Amino acid sequence: MSAFDPKRTFVRMKNSNSLCCNGNNPPAGRMVRFCMFRGAVMKKLATAIATIALIGTPVFAADMAVKSAPVAPAPQVPSWTGLYIGIDAGGAWGHPDQKWSNNFGFDPIDFGHGNQLGAVGGFLAGYNWQFSPAWVFGIEGDFNWASLTTQAQTTNMTSGGVSVICIPGCNLQMSESVDWLTSVRGRIGYVWGQSLWYATGGAAWEGVAYTGSWTNPPAFLNTPNNATKTVSGWVAGAGVEYMATPHVLLRLEYLYYGFDGFSATAPCNPVVPLCTTAVASYSWGNNNVQTVRAALSYKF
Repeated sequence: MSAFDPKRTFVRMKNSNSLCCNGNNPPAGRMVRFCMFRGAVMKKLATAIATIALIGTPVFAADMAVKSAPVAPAPQVPSWTGLYIGIDAGGAWGHPDQKWSNNFGFDPIDFGHGNQLGAVGGFLAGYNWQFSPAWVFGIEGDFNWASLTTQAQTTNMTSGGVSVICIPGCNLQMSESVDWLTSVRGRIGYVWGQSLWYATGGAAWEGVAYTGSWTNPPAFLNTPNNATKTVSGWVAGAGVEYMATPHVLLRLEYLYYGFDGFSATAPCNPVVPLCTTAVASYSWGNNNVQTVRAALSYKF
């Protein structure tokens, strides 16, 4: 057995490349076959690495793109269901008719449409049911103080179309004052973003003070009439409500109230026996009040 010589072994390994590349060398038998196998393996390995690199690059890039731009969550639809209470204030106007007639010889007087213009303010409370993502049904009640007054007066009297000289101090006067408004209404609305656009309608009541008097000094004919009434009617309107926070609601609303008129008769206060049969009639026509109100509510 020959001894192992490190130097000879190193020289052989060092010269292996030349042996693989020069098939004319004597030891080319087994060594050449080994070199050919090693070259094929290296070629296949390089091809596999290149393929993996080509495939992995777009996948990695796509993964980076997805991570850099995550999909935003869908916006949450606000919930309108719940109890709420609030306050409101705004303006109001109306144009009631006022008429006067009598049985003691003067022609009837029609004052025409009066002009009521004033303010309203009060409180409200209600409950909403959001029965689908886009639709809300609710019921609401409100009470508002009002300052709506119209007055009319005249001293020009006629009889059979002819002017009648009125005793100095004679006067015909009528007035109508709306002191308060209240209603119970249903609401149906459509949700658009943070807003609720709705229509509303229901029953309504008003507190009205009527006054009427015709005076002809020295109290020969004096027919006063004063009445305070609660008049029932209806109301309809529309509005938009904005959910500023889950608990704070802001509103702008228009309402149209329809109320029947009122009539009354008043005998004169006699000074002479002829006055006992004299009667004056006062008539206030339908009073249709319109309001525009802003409201602030808290939703529980």
